[in-house]
Amino acid sequence: MVGGYSGGAGGLEVRVGAQLSPMFGVYGQPVLLVGAGVSADAKGASATGLALYGLGVLADLTLADLIYLAAGPELLLGGVGQAAASTGGNASASASEGPFLALSVRAGLALGSVKPTRRSAFTIGVNVQSIFADSVAILPLITLGYERF
Repeated sequence: MVGGYSGGAGGLEVRVGAQLSPMFGVYGQPVLLVGAGVSADAKGASATGLALYGLGVLADLTLADLIYLAAGPELLLGGVGQAAASTGGNASASASEGPFLALSVRAGLALGSVKPTRRSAFTIGVNVQSIFADSVAILPLITLGYERF
């Protein structure tokens, strides 16, 4: 969602890090995001798209070996573009290319086995990416994955 736009986005994240204690961890997160959105009404239409890649560093809190919460900054490269046209014949376009700063916030459930020194889990969660470009892009994403820590 960017300033009234709505659409779809998807991506891939990989996390590599260290579990400092059973509750606390820190990891690096390479990320790839692509998305597009549109807005239309009787006065005209507009569209936006993004393609970004980068790296983040997140701090993670795991509660009761089930619930995880994480947050941290990201540095993203790539581009964001917007175009608009009105029924009156006016048209405009703009584009921005990174680097962009972003904030990633994750929360969800880690369902799996707990062993004394290792843990494996299927994760279901929500990831909200706030990307600070010409305007703030907020991408709420549903996440599915597998983690081993």
